[in-house]
Amino acid sequence: MKKINGVVYTVVSSAAFGVMPILAKIAYSGGANALTVLFLRFFLAALVTLPYIIITKKDFKINKAQLMHIIFLGIIGYTATTYTLFLSYNYISVGLATTMHFIYPVVVTVFAVILYKEKLYWSKIIALALSVLGIYLLVGGGNATLNFKGVALAITSGCFYAYYIVGVSHSEVNKIDTYVLTFYLAAIAALSLFIMGMINGQLDFNIKAYSYLASTGIALVSTVLALTMFLKGIKIIGPSSAAILSTLEPIVSIILGVLVLKEQLSFTIVMGCILILFSVIILTLGQREKQSV
Repeated sequence: MKKINGVVYTVVSSAAFGVMPILAKIAYSGGANALTVLFLRFFLAALVTLPYIIITKKDFKINKAQLMHIIFLGIIGYTATTYTLFLSYNYISVGLATTMHFIYPVVVTVFAVILYKEKLYWSKIIALALSVLGIYLLVGGGNATLNFKGVALAITSGCFYAYYIVGVSHSEVNKIDTYVLTFYLAAIAALSLFIMGMINGQLDFNIKAYSYLASTGIALVSTVLALTMFLKGIKIIGPSSAAILSTLEPIVSIILGVLVLKEQLSFTIVMGCILILFSVIILTLGQREKQSV
């Protein structure tokens, strides 16, 4: 039953992350740019998480080794991941950038097998293959004009995120309470983005009220809820399984895009959703089978 809970946590996290592109587009329409939205996302997430930690009297104390891991995960895992992904949108389509970014389940699985000797079951291999094919179909079958710089940035964002997933699962930070870890990661990411914004002058808070509301939604739903659920899921089912299940994220984004933004729904998108759902079912059944052994 515990393994299934891990699957549920990760699926909830994926859905929460999937809301973010919709809220981001709303924020952009009110005058916000990517760096401003990202700063508000992490700043508000840290601001919201802090009172909860204080009220519940969770332990803030971390050792030097944990602090170093958190700094690297906060800067590389979140700041660098999101910033390189958003930069890639300037050179290639959002769909192609998403495809390149979602290389991270493959990278995570390779890391987990080679570096940490994690067993690679057939159910995981099949689920991984289906999820990769599903993502490929979701973004239009790869029909886009390639730009080396854009592709490199998007792939880099996926590798950064893979580092984060493996780092959270196999480092000292795994012992830290999920809400405390969320606070530290969000605070470090916010500080990094603030410094970056001060240097390049891209932080702009002269935006409309609904942009702030959308950014708050990103902070609460797509950061606090999504990150804490993802951390809980990783601790139970491991990094590679969590990474595969996270491919549910674009399905949520596509469905909300159709319902909220009136975007087109094509046959390849439907097929991509079906393949990813099959990958989730296969992976879930594989977790049950391993639990019963």
